[in-house]
Amino acid sequence: MFKSISKYSPKNLLASYLSLSLAQFFNVDPTRVETNLLQDAKVLLNDVDIKERRLGGRNGSRHLRVSGSIQQIEFSWTWDTAALIKDVRLTVRGVSIHVNLVQAEDEHDVTLSDDCGAWEEVNPEATAAEEDTTDSNTNEAPSDWKAKYMQQIIDHLTLEVTDITFSIGLSDEGSQAFLQAKGMELVTLPRESGGEDNSSALMQTISLASIEAWVEEQNDAFNKFPILEPFGYKARVTRLHGRRFLDGVLSGLFVKGDAGLGDSSCFSSAIRIHVGVKQIEGLNSLQRILLSVGYDDMSGEPDSNEKNNQGINSSNALAETKSFFHLPFKGMELILENTTNLRLVGCNVLYCTDGSKFCVECSGGIWVDNEPLSKDSMWILDLVSSELLLDSLPLKDEYDGDFYYSAHDSGGDLPKKIDCKLDQGQPFKMGLSFDMFQKMYCGIRAVMPQCTDAMESMSQYSQPSQKSSWTMRSSGPVSFRFTGKSNVWVEVLAESLKLGQTSSSTISFECKSTEISSNAGFEIQIPQISTNDDGCLFVEHRISATADSADVCKVLQTIFHDIMDVIGSESTGSSGIPVNLYGIDISLKDSQMSSVHLSRIIGSGVDYSIGKLQVHEVGNVTLDASALQITLDTDKINISVQKINRLAYNKVDYLPAPIQETTIIVENGGVLSVACKEVYIKYPDEGATNPSNSTGPGKESFLLPSLHLTVEHFQAKSNAMGSIEICGVN
Repeated sequence: MFKSISKYSPKNLLASYLSLSLAQFFNVDPTRVETNLLQDAKVLLNDVDIKERRLGGRNGSRHLRVSGSIQQIEFSWTWDTAALIKDVRLTVRGVSIHVNLVQAEDEHDVTLSDDCGAWEEVNPEATAAEEDTTDSNTNEAPSDWKAKYMQQIIDHLTLEVTDITFSIGLSDEGSQAFLQAKGMELVTLPRESGGEDNSSALMQTISLASIEAWVEEQNDAFNKFPILEPFGYKARVTRLHGRRFLDGVLSGLFVKGDAGLGDSSCFSSAIRIHVGVKQIEGLNSLQRILLSVGYDDMSGEPDSNEKNNQGINSSNALAETKSFFHLPFKGMELILENTTNLRLVGCNVLYCTDGSKFCVECSGGIWVDNEPLSKDSMWILDLVSSELLLDSLPLKDEYDGDFYYSAHDSGGDLPKKIDCKLDQGQPFKMGLSFDMFQKMYCGIRAVMPQCTDAMESMSQYSQPSQKSSWTMRSSGPVSFRFTGKSNVWVEVLAESLKLGQTSSSTISFECKSTEISSNAGFEIQIPQISTNDDGCLFVEHRISATADSADVCKVLQTIFHDIMDVIGSESTGSSGIPVNLYGIDISLKDSQMSSVHLSRIIGSGVDYSIGKLQVHEVGNVTLDASALQITLDTDKINISVQKINRLAYNKVDYLPAPIQETTIIVENGGVLSVACKEVYIKYPDEGATNPSNSTGPGKESFLLPSLHLTVEHFQAKSNAMGSIEICGVN
């Protein structure tokens, strides 16, 4: 009888619970277990080996082998006056986990747990209950008492992990990726007063002193390339449903982080990620390993366990099978290859484990080093709907856990963000200087080959139905200003912008209206823009442009050449986005009569065709040409004109017949070269050239510093002088 009662003493219950639990995951050597339940009140496990596991590779020969060790596990507590346990603490020190990619033929006589990544759930209470069935004097009352007692111990247990290092081999040459965390602690807070313990939510705090990641290369010399710089974090965890530890972190939790909690000396102000060449190469290797191992599992039919889980998700207990995370950060920083710092201020990560929500919000602006790219604006990256939203609205930063779950219990949706727009016309603003553009472009271009390799690797393992289409849109107007070297800025104001890329890599673009302006003295009004199924950009109505003078062309050409100097000549051969514009009307403010009209502009990249060009009194020149082909180059512009129907100067026509097949080259510095086969010029009568009928060239005349003319056949006629015919003029 006394032997039966002693089985339910706190000491024996605790020893039985620990031995049954740990044996499922660790190779426990009894000689390495130190226990002292009365004096020191603790259990020590030294030099524990983690049981090897096999992940992935269900239908293939490649899989991941997980192994590791723990330096020490300490389970300590104190006794109260009633000989019950309190102040329970589990401390884990020196955790090291390593993952290797292995082939089936590389395995010898090692037996691994082949569970394809699913660890077997341990239920010590059920195991202990099974043992109790052998005792005829045992009923269900002691078993229920044990379960409640052990759950109380678990609920008030403080978990501390001093350090844990996770590594994975990336290559046979010794390259490895590391993830290390230090100072992790999970503490239970006192229950809320005013109700029974079982009726109130379990409140906890979790803190992390630092977490970092890096890539190591061991070739001729040891090199360490940081990916994630050390940073700390603290959050409050509320368990609304389920049991602590036993039901995991994917269900029943509401986690609200606070980047400002904790010791400022341990908790950094931002997440800082390095995206250099070596870092991207290491992540590419990791991606290829994971995709090669898990592809068969992802593409196959779900197993019985997965089907059972799907059934649970479709039941009435849906609200109890998910957790919600709201994690604010002071900032997120990307360090490019050229050390340029892209900093996002005021970020929030929102995630729901049922897959209904996963997004990143930024409300404090985007900075390039110490220069603001965007301020007083909100952008939201939604990873569920594959959408980037640009908004000038500040969002209400409140997500309540009880409201979240009550909404799901009643069949509702996630809490919605509340708009707090003060100015309905306030646009999302971005400003980019030439220096910022140069830093960003050079830093991104350095890792473009590695990023391209990553996308190609992903496409090899992705089914066509799995390829997502990304969209960027604005809830209101978007303002973007680019400032060149000489402080000349060009600003674009777009209304209801939507830009996307479909699964077939076709670009889609929609914009209700666009206004372009500059301190150089021009304004452009563009009506509604859209794209067709082939990705061709259409403007069905005419574009209106106004310029102070023809010198605007020189200013725009200077900005264009500055940008091309950064991009390089290798980018000029890009096919670009095809466009089809109905027409462009350009007028000069200095004269009501000066205007330029272009019709049917079609092309992409650097090659364009113009159906018709009409120039009226620009520099006292009037021109009517058709069928133009234009090629833009870094140092010149090539123009091929099939027919020039009219050429007039000072309102006097000089062409009795059209000029056929003319080639015009405009080089840097304004050097103009013209080549044509035949030119017929008719000089006007003496009365037509009277100064009283001429406005004169004027100070705004379009004059080039240098002119090079090549003509195979030249003929001029005049009523006063007769005619002159010259073959071969250069």
